[in-house]
Amino acid sequence: VNPNPTPNPNPNPNLLPSRVAAYLRSKPFTAGAGRRALNEAAQRVGPWVQLRCKGFLANRRQHQQFGYAALQTAQAFRARVRAGGSGWAVTNAASSSSRHDGGDGGRHAFGWRDLFDAAAGWRQLSEPNDPVWWIDELPEASFRAGFGLQTPIVNGQQKVTRYYAYHGKAFAVLKAGMQRELRLPERHPRAEPNPGDGGRSGYRLRLSAAELKAAVAASTLEDAYGVVGQDFWVVTPCASTARPGEVLEGTRLTLVRKRPEVGAPAGAGTLDLGYEFTIRTASTPERWADMAAEMDAAFDALLTLAAQLESEPSANPNPNPNPNPN
Repeated sequence: VNPNPTPNPNPNPNLLPSRVAAYLRSKPFTAGAGRRALNEAAQRVGPWVQLRCKGFLANRRQHQQFGYAALQTAQAFRARVRAGGSGWAVTNAASSSSRHDGGDGGRHAFGWRDLFDAAAGWRQLSEPNDPVWWIDELPEASFRAGFGLQTPIVNGQQKVTRYYAYHGKAFAVLKAGMQRELRLPERHPRAEPNPGDGGRSGYRLRLSAAELKAAVAASTLEDAYGVVGQDFWVVTPCASTARPGEVLEGTRLTLVRKRPEVGAPAGAGTLDLGYEFTIRTASTPERWADMAAEMDAAFDALLTLAAQLESEPSANPNPNPNPNPN
């Protein structure tokens, strides 16, 4: 009705772009020598996070956050080392763990999770729209269902640009795992349910001699899938540090036949849609407890090593300055 309405005769001058720009010009960002030194150090360290592989684009903001995260975690770890055996008590309010009450009055000894909390915080700041969270702090039902992280290598007919470089090594690991034991989501005539749950978390299958021969000879995803003719995964072994001699369940390599989506036209089921070949890490409470124990042991070992290095005198703590500097 009125494509050119009369502008507001009394606009708020504080909202005008020209006023905002003028204000920003009058208040330039300033930083002392200490802040400038930290910023320069972060800029040097930041690019280390960049994967120089196909599909991974450079992002200056994420480089910067990585630099700050590296500095903060290094400073925090040094403070923990210098605190000695009694530990460095930090407030529960700064912890992501529900083991702590979160109140300002409570404190706990600084541990590996506090170290990662700093890195997670910087990662959130670098891109607020990206989901960054601790899996064990998801709702209980989601956590117990085994919320998983997934890295696709092949998705149907598509070789995933970022991760296809892993295909050769991952396929070799898949074949080796098939020779030990397969895990199946569905029943199989010779498969046994996982102990204690009646098959709710899948079934276990050891291949026959003929199937083992076929697994060894497999050269494609189709060959590997054809050994048992149904979806499966293998579990990579993970040697325990906390409990030497014990082997834990590591990550999973999963091979699934690609199926038509719900609502696909009739006849789509006859098409060869390929396979989904993925790296998956299921995070159930039991697996999380195992890995948390591993992280505790690794963190303690790192503290011990760092304390030894801290106590060793420098080879030349006060070198004579160069008498003829350039």
